[in-house]
Amino acid sequence: MPYDPRIHHRRSIRLKDYDYSLDGAYFVTICTQNRAMLFGSVAGCEMRPNEAGTLIQRTWDELPGHYPDVETDAFQLMPNHLHGIVVLSPSEDADENQDSCRTSLFDLMRSFKSLTTTLYGTGVRENRWPRYDGKLW
Repeated sequence: MPYDPRIHHRRSIRLKDYDYSLDGAYFVTICTQNRAMLFGSVAGCEMRPNEAGTLIQRTWDELPGHYPDVETDAFQLMPNHLHGIVVLSPSEDADENQDSCRTSLFDLMRSFKSLTTTLYGTGVRENRWPRYDGKLW
């Protein structure tokens, strides 16, 4: 059944007043807008990413190189969403430099979504990837 906002209602499972920059492992799920199937297909029990899916995977894998206090763990891409585990922990020099900013889960996911939207848009223009309606995520 395709996503229908009239009948599919979601409530936030975020903890009220929780500091999502605290050390820990966080499970995230990010869905494409309107559950658009943009990142590949499933054949049998195997996900087969297309070029866009490969781009999403590569961008996820590169997150720790851009954020010293971020590690990525398990990751699963699907045609219209992804699941991943992000581990936030202080970098080794964090104790020496107390003025350094911590990466919050929200900032990290906002950056990931922004970057992948920009890169996907380039793929739409240059490689004729399927267009998305309004927002990618």
